[in-house]
Amino acid sequence: MASVKNERVQFKRELADGKSSVEPLTLTDLEAEDPTDESTQLISPRDLAQINFRSLIGHTDEVNTCSFSPDWSKVATGGDDSLVKLWDSKSGKVLFTLEEHQGAIKCVCFSHDGQLFASASYDHTVRVWNTMTGKQVYCLQGHTHSVETCCFSPDSQYLCSGSWDNSAVVWTLKSGTPAYVLSGHRNVIQTCAFSLDSKNVATGSWDCTVRIWSLGGKDVSVKCLKGHKSNVHATAFSTDHILASASWDMTIRLWDSKTGELMHILTGHTGWVQACSFNHTGELLVSASDDQTVRVWDTKTGKCIKELQCNTDEVHTCCFTPSGSLFASGPAEAETTICIY
Repeated sequence: MASVKNERVQFKRELADGKSSVEPLTLTDLEAEDPTDESTQLISPRDLAQINFRSLIGHTDEVNTCSFSPDWSKVATGGDDSLVKLWDSKSGKVLFTLEEHQGAIKCVCFSHDGQLFASASYDHTVRVWNTMTGKQVYCLQGHTHSVETCCFSPDSQYLCSGSWDNSAVVWTLKSGTPAYVLSGHRNVIQTCAFSLDSKNVATGSWDCTVRIWSLGGKDVSVKCLKGHKSNVHATAFSTDHILASASWDMTIRLWDSKTGELMHILTGHTGWVQACSFNHTGELLVSASDDQTVRVWDTKTGKCIKELQCNTDEVHTCCFTPSGSLFASGPAEAETTICIY
């Protein structure tokens, strides 16, 4: 496991000095705005806030990634211990521990229908699992180096994976075979995201570029978006065709995904930006950074409208819940810390 950590250390730096003076919102603040009803069968922010992963017998090494199912009833985690775990969100109990991978887990994600989840690993594979049974559906083999990222298409027909071999592969879930191999990046592909109509996939790379691949038919067209000064670590599409790219250059860029035109550069973070996500209308974007803050942005103006402190050393995940609340999580030694705003 030491080799995994040593490989990562060369790409890390110390977090920026100083701390934000803003205070985090409390659960009491949140409850006044939370319309979630038990009849929706969606887990509530109160339930989420009561999850304490520290108290569970779980991972034996650093947790790298976590993802909630579409109904927020389950959460998948992956770590340097090569394990994938599926948890019940409300009880905090482990449903399945999956031991098939032979290397650190770098990414986990759920299909949009919630029936499948996937894990990407340093063992060069992506594995697709049945959410209800924990059984392996596919072991996707084809990458020649560590796999850093994976995501399902919104129609749950495809899965995209990005690797240290500088390629992305779009797999068809009907057969578990490659539908497209996307080549063009000059360095590791760190992130990938499908557009909401499943017709395009964006990839972000350590070559500081974002590429938008138009899928369909035998030919794949591509737009190369340049401007970032460091690794592109996260990408996300909005409902109105805006593409966000978050980078270790401490900025987020908003692009018109149809034209490739740059719309806004979002500045304010003082550490690497690790994650970004739109709300359901596309009017708001949330970003998470190594500066221990979560920021909320107005996508029309490009202005930061809220800055929140997260009580974890690093924030690797952020998104909006169905009720409009914010969720953020960060890893530490054998634990996952979550913040709800």
